[in-house]
Amino acid sequence: MKKNPDIQEAQFKDKLNIMPLTLVFKILSKWDEELDMGELECIIANLIAKGFIKGYIHHDSKKLILAKEGAFPALG
Repeated sequence: MKKNPDIQEAQFKDKLNIMPLTLVFKILSKWDEELDMGELECIIANLIAKGFIKGYIHHDSKKLILAKEGAFPALG
């Protein structure tokens, strides 16, 4: 598997629970070309509110900060 150095910004290499929203945007915009960053933040905020993701969005820095443990709780 080819490694992609752009996946995690250098300053966050040791902080695997911090994910740039631009990374999520790049991936999902290939699926939905009309997606914009505001809509992405709304989708993620709803996933957090419904308990599918444990974390928060740092809007100013455009980062998704995930819980260090149990960021994606089991469904059911």
